[in-house]
Amino acid sequence: LPSSQLYYDLMTSDKNLKVLEEKTFEQNGRFGFAAIIENSEENAYHVVLAVGNLGLARIDGVTIEGANAKNSNKTISVDSKTISLSNGGGIALYDASPVIQYVTLKNNSATNGAGLFNNNSSPKISNVLAYNNIAAMEGAGIYNLNSSPLVLNSTIASNRAFQSGAGIKNVGTSQMKLH
Repeated sequence: LPSSQLYYDLMTSDKNLKVLEEKTFEQNGRFGFAAIIENSEENAYHVVLAVGNLGLARIDGVTIEGANAKNSNKTISVDSKTISLSNGGGIALYDASPVIQYVTLKNNSATNGAGLFNNNSSPKISNVLAYNNIAAMEGAGIYNLNSSPLVLNSTIASNRAFQSGAGIKNVGTSQMKLH
């Protein structure tokens, strides 16, 4: 879906998992959307999953809270790419480079990349707040695997990883650019 403006999907193994609150709001003259997940101990896997060339796609003005993508050995296939369900609780990008702006990622959990998981992706990230995310292994705020995101005017704070990279973890050929 090249040039799409928002992907919102709860990929879940539990049919009883509910979105506790969906709301639109206006903040600083921008309209947004919030998805707050009830019972995040049940796996919501990825709230936003983007795979492949997205053209001019953007994720703009959303709050993602309470996603849980940890402790799963399961995978799915999307466009011939194997996607791990244990990485990227809030947003998972595979070979995708959307614009991510005015997004809040909070209280999400995953094995790696609880807030944002990048695999071979180079998103432009601006005015993003990632906090209180928990990774069972690495990169609670942002996890980059062979990725080169550009991060502008964003805050990544108070995240927790049980192995390394509580805020940001770069693996492989990752070269994150911070401005």
